[in-house]
Amino acid sequence: MKALRTLPALAACLLGLTACSGSDGGGDSNTGQIDTGPTSGPVSKEALGKAVVGAVPGYKVAAASGVGGKDVRVAEDDEGCLPVAHALAGVALGKPESVSGRRLSGDGVETAVTLGLYDRDGGPAVMDGLAEALKKCAGGFDVTVAGAGQRVAKVVAEVAPQGAEQAMAFGAEVTREGKTVPVKVVVFRKGYTVGQLSATAAKTGTKDFVFPVKVFEAQIVRLA
Repeated sequence: MKALRTLPALAACLLGLTACSGSDGGGDSNTGQIDTGPTSGPVSKEALGKAVVGAVPGYKVAAASGVGGKDVRVAEDDEGCLPVAHALAGVALGKPESVSGRRLSGDGVETAVTLGLYDRDGGPAVMDGLAEALKKCAGGFDVTVAGAGQRVAKVVAEVAPQGAEQAMAFGAEVTREGKTVPVKVVVFRKGYTVGQLSATAAKTGTKDFVFPVKVFEAQIVRLA
């Protein structure tokens, strides 16, 4: 397995997992104004909702699935894998001030997009926490998402697209009901926002596919 590394500037490579979708406006969020900075991006629940990616040429947009943290469970022995399980399910990491999400389909790929808004230290903290969890759980673990048991395995590092202050790229094979599906995930931070893009092939049985970089790029632009 490749070594884990985090770059504070543009991009970083990490390990891997899978995805469902995030909740649209989930999380108990009563964000007032957060201290702004040169790359802070959205600073309120309303601004975050407007910042989540919408129109991308060639893609159809749908609402997020509504899966939340309470819907994701791991065994007590795998409790340290919960951040990975949340990222796997498209659930915003940690305790964001507000959450927004959508699903996009195009180019043969289904992509769940989840944005979480954090305070000044929250974004870097959840990125670090996910990195540590990935190191601990790289060998795989069992997770239940909305009552459905899944097995996460073959966690590998992939190259994250550039454009954010921090970014992690993951790949994994996830088995559910006897079917194994490859998934590619990018988790990134831009200012006070942490975004998660979880991609799976739209066609069952596809063994490999290209991560939809254009969706990532469109989301980065919306956060500028």
